[in-house]
Order: sequence, then structure tokens, then C-alpha cells
Amino acid sequence: MFFKTRGQKVSHVGIYLGEDKFVHAPRTGKAITMTKLEGYWKRKLVGFGGCEQKCGVL
Repeated sequence: MFFKTRGQKVSHVGIYLGEDKFVHAPRTGKAITMTKLEGYWKRKLVGFGGCEQKCGVL
């Protein structure tokens, strides 16, 4: 999931879990959080992306 939270560029990402829930790190130093996709986050969402075949682990 890609979000524009500051200006016109993607500035935040999350991983969609299903049922309108996603995980993300709210900011540096904060714990990873599960959040409902509504309100603020729904307005800031600009797109989804994913791996279909060759997803590697860095």
C-alpha cells in the first residue's frame, strides 16, 4: 500500500492484511501497528502493489 502523507510523493507504505486492515510503522522509533483502512488513511491511499512471481527477500 502506498500513501501520500506529505506533499505529492509517496511518503509512507504499509502491508495489507485483508478485511480493511494493514500494518505499518507510524514513524521512526514507533512500534509496528495494525490499523483499519478508514478516515485519514483511506484519504491518503494512492495505490497498491505486489509481487506475483519472483518476490525475493533482501
